[in-house]
Amino acid sequence: MARVLRRRLAGITPLNCHAQRQSPLFSVLPPELRNQIFELAVSQYDDLSRPYRENAYWYRPGHHYEPRTDTRLLRTCRLVYYETCVIPMRSATHHVYFEHGISVPNYFFHFARKEQENIYHLHIFTNFRQYELRFIQNLLTGLRLHWKRITMTVRTTDWLTWDDGGSARDMEKNLKTLILPDSCKEFVLEFEAPATRKTERDQRISGAATWEFKAQSGAVFTTEASRIAISTWTGSADINGVHWGVHSPGTTIEYHVSKLTWRPSRSIYRAE
Repeated sequence: MARVLRRRLAGITPLNCHAQRQSPLFSVLPPELRNQIFELAVSQYDDLSRPYRENAYWYRPGHHYEPRTDTRLLRTCRLVYYETCVIPMRSATHHVYFEHGISVPNYFFHFARKEQENIYHLHIFTNFRQYELRFIQNLLTGLRLHWKRITMTVRTTDWLTWDDGGSARDMEKNLKTLILPDSCKEFVLEFEAPATRKTERDQRISGAATWEFKAQSGAVFTTEASRIAISTWTGSADINGVHWGVHSPGTTIEYHVSKLTWRPSRSIYRAE
């Protein structure tokens, strides 16, 4: 039944829709203005009625409320559906948290082709353990999802061992094995650290600025030290009531976040 419904929805075109000329939305407004209205109506937004606790695992800048997408407008008529159906996917950031095991949304496995092609932003929170990388790689290239932007965040509590240089080297080795999808135009890594760990953070970030990543086609993604963006925020010193060893005593802690952005720069393949 689900496949039949997806095929019917995929077959909707202006040719088999009512023209809706009785509606000023279609008879008066130009398409450009109408599309702006549709984007405001069906794009992902923060649900202010569902705030996260300040010590919640996923609370951080830009993540204060549960995200939500209201798609009721798509059910009003076929023509509205045709003009708006790709907006929710293009506007949404899909969050994946690797905490105490694998947490991959089941809906990733049930997208129709149009949804796969219009999906936009994937944001993963992980410490890049080896067993997690298999699932991450499957998310990037194994599900036919055409991600345009990919962000990976390593939070303070995700560093395996702050005082063990080997853990940082393992993370670098594991990270550099990732293959990005050909649809990707921007790859972002965020490294979070407490302000008291500035030396370790700076060492790891300066090394990361030399890393290169490859896409399936062989395109090479590079970054530059000048692209490093530093931000700070003050959050709870505990996560879900648990105080971690890297946290200082007290109720709050200052975090520094270093953000590096990679973009495709060249292909490893040369013309004969």
